Amino acid sequence: MTKRSIQLNKAIRHLKTCDDVMPQLIATAGPCTIRTDRNRFRMLVRSIIGQQLSTHAARTIRKRLDVLLQSTDYHPEKMIVSTLEDLQEIGISRQKGAYILGLTRAILDKQLQLSNIGRFKDETIITQLTQIRGIGRWTAQMFLIFSLGRLDVFPDGDLGINNSIRKHYHLVSKPDRQTMEQIARPWQPFRSIGAWYCWRSLDFQLETVRK
Repeated sequence: MTKRSIQLNKAIRHLKTCDDVMPQLIATAGPCTIRTDRNRFRMLVRSIIGQQLSTHAARTIRKRLDVLLQSTDYHPEKMIVSTLEDLQEIGISRQKGAYILGLTRAILDKQLQLSNIGRFKDETIITQLTQIRGIGRWTAQMFLIFSLGRLDVFPDGDLGINNSIRKHYHLVSKPDRQTMEQIARPWQPFRSIGAWYCWRSLDFQLETVRK
């Protein structure tokens, strides 16, 4: 069993005992299959693409970008030869295209060094990333969870988690950030995994509807 598997098993055991809702979500969704993308640049590019888009629309554009770059393994050296017009032609807005190319230049110019960013604490990483135009706190948190594999990150501004908490914790209205943080506090030190189960609960609902 890998170190990651041991961590996930420990996280699930904790979440099953931390409140009355998590056991239901875990039973419905099954084992945690959260994956991390070790290509840190690709993770950030895809996060920028996905901002304010549906999962389906973002996936379609990512596939077009794969074709444009002739690879699913993104690297700044390949991206920098693209123009704003190239990115717009595959459905990336001009603003997001500028963000992606700005990120690319920041990495090539050593303004942002992704190779060693994992040695820092979460908030330090968020500060470094959010200095780049187009990368906000939510995108930085997605990077922590899905690229660096950090286990205790809670994206309190995420709409999906907000909707899931409202539904499963039987709240009358959409919870504010303080309420969400209070609910997620018992999940520590595995809030990333708790967040994943909130997302997964919404996916499972969609799958059930389609049947």
